[in-house]
Amino acid sequence: MQAFNQLVELNKTFQRPLQYSLSITGIITLLSVSSAFFLQPQIPIFYSLPLSSQQVASRYWILLFPGFSLTVTLLHIVLIGIFSKVDEDVLGLFCWLTVLLQLVLLAVVVRLLFLVI
Repeated sequence: MQAFNQLVELNKTFQRPLQYSLSITGIITLLSVSSAFFLQPQIPIFYSLPLSSQQVASRYWILLFPGFSLTVTLLHIVLIGIFSKVDEDVLGLFCWLTVLLQLVLLAVVVRLLFLVI
């Protein structure tokens, strides 16, 4: 229970970056879920594979992105709570790193949607 109270206290300290991260996660979820049912049956996701037939996957693979985004956000929030004794500047940097990671993931989702729409 004490760890949860520390987590709530830290959320007040680093409220802005964590709100940004959760908002970006919501945007990724909204984009992915709303587009998953209207996309073509096969979408190009795996560009690093050599054959073009291996680069495409079912359109429901786009639902992997919001799951990954939510997992990263929640994991970072828990890690911030665990490492609450670390210097506030380091925790602030970690919070903004979470936001940066979410922005990169949002860019990947938007790029993928622009490619297939």
